Amino acid sequence: NKLKTEKLRNRTEDEEPEDDPIKKYRDMLVSGIVLSQWDKGKAINRKLCINADWNALLTRDTQRGSAIQARFPLKSIREIIPGYGTGHQVKSIMSKKAKPTVKEDTCFLLKGLKDDELICFATKSPQDATRIIDALKITLNVFSKWPHRLISG
Repeated sequence: NKLKTEKLRNRTEDEEPEDDPIKKYRDMLVSGIVLSQWDKGKAINRKLCINADWNALLTRDTQRGSAIQARFPLKSIREIIPGYGTGHQVKSIMSKKAKPTVKEDTCFLLKGLKDDELICFATKSPQDATRIIDALKITLNVFSKWPHRLISG
């Protein structure tokens, strides 16, 4: 009886929503979000956006109409994790340990299917980081359950 109840509860949570599941974040994802991409302790300003087919995240230079710097298919992203990644770490001359130079509550990273770090980002504020992380998590969830809803809304 407990098993049936659990199955019913899970089925209702996984039912396809009638309205657009990512309506709150759709415009932000299409137009792109300016943030810092971190690699080996160095930050580069980039724009993170979703491609036209809604199946990959793209990074571009912040200049309008710039070329794609990196492409991350949604199917290759396992999770979005708040906090530091190895890209946020800077090794100083005097220290043997690498230390981050940015606040942890503004950082997040994308993890791949092989539990590898794909890319590290930092935002200007903790509120921006929370908003972007929420948008990306919802996008991944919708992509895995109802991919047709990403394009159609």
